[in-house]
Amino acid sequence: VKNIRGEEKSLADYKGKVLLVVNTASKCGFTPQYKELQDLYLQYKEAGLEILGFPSNQFAEQEPGSNDEVQEFCRLNYGVTFQIFAKGDVRGENAQPLFQYLTEQQGFQGFDPAHPYTEMLTKALKENFPSYLEGDSIKWNFTKFLVDREGNVVAYTFTIEDWGGSGIVVPGRGFLLNNELTDFSFAPTDAQGQPIANRVQPGKRPRSSMAPTLVFDQA
Repeated sequence: VKNIRGEEKSLADYKGKVLLVVNTASKCGFTPQYKELQDLYLQYKEAGLEILGFPSNQFAEQEPGSNDEVQEFCRLNYGVTFQIFAKGDVRGENAQPLFQYLTEQQGFQGFDPAHPYTEMLTKALKENFPSYLEGDSIKWNFTKFLVDREGNVVAYTFTIEDWGGSGIVVPGRGFLLNNELTDFSFAPTDAQGQPIANRVQPGKRPRSSMAPTLVFDQA
């Protein structure tokens, strides 16, 4: 991949880390997610979480600026300190190899019918960008891919929940990304996303579900 300065960056530099790979945009209704992502990064970076942001202008041309303008926007408006990479395509024939790989490893399996914004966004895509609904390609800005320490792509999702420092839940996936002993690991959750193992206090709710902007969710 290429960093924000256009220099080659090897993802091998992140070996042993947990990665959250996100395609981003500066003029999207979902852009305030930058703050939530930054909060998540500060919460878990010492435990080995890295967030990698990849700006793209493919979705309604909502990332028109240069690489320098994107970086300045993120820094000034949201205090972003996680890594932002060079602008590029994330879907289609010219998609960056990273995103081709991610969608090959974890295909899109539909929208979350329980999310209140699913109907609205689905309708907007059908009316304006019907081709985006086809296949496994990314559907819109701020899609997220979770990669474990061994390099396995374990989730393709639009919704994640921070359980107040205890871990990250990917709804519908049945996993808890746990911060216990400063090490990420997966633990089963029940159908409601509640961890089966006693790693989150009973009745404790997530600090942030990154809603309403995270709409699609892989079952």
